[in-house]
Formats: sequence, structure tokens, C-alpha cells
Amino acid sequence: MNKREELKRIIDNLPEEKLPDPAEFLKSLIPEDDEPLTEEELKEIEKSRQRMNNGEFVTLDDLIKELDEDYK
Repeated sequence: MNKREELKRIIDNLPEEKLPDPAEFLKSLIPEDDEPLTEEELKEIEKSRQRMNNGEFVTLDDLIKELDEDYK
């Protein structure tokens, strides 16, 4: 039994009231970035959101196709 299967088995056998909030538990496993975003980073995020809202993006499927063509 691999780790994932063992973990699933353990979770399946826990009583509902003993289960932790899954999102909070998973967040606890990820180290926190204690550095706040810079003004430049915030501006880039906003620009990216605007581009997405304007339909200026590539889907993952299209990106994979494009990369596949580049490496043929």
C-alpha cells in the first residue's frame, strides 16, 4: 500500500467529527511566504487580470499543442 492509499484508508475510517477542515489542514503543510507583495508585483497581477478579462490568454490545451509543434 502506498502512502496515498494508506492516507485514504485512515481518513475513510475517521469519525466525521474528528476530521480536520481539509483546506486549513492542507494550508498548514505549505510554508508561508512571509514577504508581502511589492507594488510592482501587485501592478503585474492587476495587468494580468485585465488581460484575462479582455480574453488575452492561452488555454492549457492550446499551450500544449503549441509546445508540441515547437518540439517536432
